[in-house]
Amino acid sequence: MKCPYCQVLDNGELEIPCNKPPVEKIIETIVDPTVDRVITIDKKVIVRGHIEIGVEYVGDVSDCSQPVHFVHFTQNFDCFIETDCVKKGMDVKVKPEIEFCEVVPAEDKIITKLIIIKITIIDLDLDDLQCSRSHKQVRYFNSPFSPFKLR
Repeated sequence: MKCPYCQVLDNGELEIPCNKPPVEKIIETIVDPTVDRVITIDKKVIVRGHIEIGVEYVGDVSDCSQPVHFVHFTQNFDCFIETDCVKKGMDVKVKPEIEFCEVVPAEDKIITKLIIIKITIIDLDLDDLQCSRSHKQVRYFNSPFSPFKLR
């Protein structure tokens, strides 16, 4: 049986704080998804979580001062997975993973991001529950705001 899952698409802009210089070049991006809560209702698993986004970049500085900077952002996400295998109150474990991440400078102090998180059910407590082999995939689009290492 293929494991039921959902995908979260997180796109939008992130603004560099005013105490940091504009972005000249991104060196490294670290994206880390965390599941904060899993709620089960009849035939649905609701997943609430957040992603931590860290961006190391070369600042556009003219006076040869500190050229490398780091900024950190936290973005929330929600999604649900529809499956016949779940009853209200069941214990369900899920695993978040980054499928894709693109973080690029857009303007002086604006970074654009496109992140896809896949959240898969990895463990169901199936005590005496008959489960059909079919499930539906639900994709949640969280825009304009929302980890994984990107170089």
